[in-house]
Amino acid sequence: TPTLGMTVAWKEAGPVKTDYELGFNLIGQSTNYESNPNQFVVHAMLVDGWKNFEMGIGFAYFNVPSEYNCQETFSLLARWRFSSRFHIQEHHFSSAGSCEPNKGRDLLTIGYRF
Repeated sequence: TPTLGMTVAWKEAGPVKTDYELGFNLIGQSTNYESNPNQFVVHAMLVDGWKNFEMGIGFAYFNVPSEYNCQETFSLLARWRFSSRFHIQEHHFSSAGSCEPNKGRDLLTIGYRF
């Protein structure tokens, strides 16, 4: 599914010099077992890392529910930075069993930092 997003980071603004990140993704229509509409997701995360590896946890809101998850979900992030500009990341959205459906949605993306 095609995805386009943008994230703004506040470096070392969180507790114990962690980063705050606020972002959005536009996720194209997809079909798994049923047709899922285009989605817009807003996510807020607390991110920390060591050398080139970063992990994050936070919350997300989808504009419409889908077969993958509910509208209000938790968000997990694992990111590897190749350089100061380029990275690859796995972003997981899941309701953690708080509502159905709870299949979760994963986005594997390549990023560029301005």
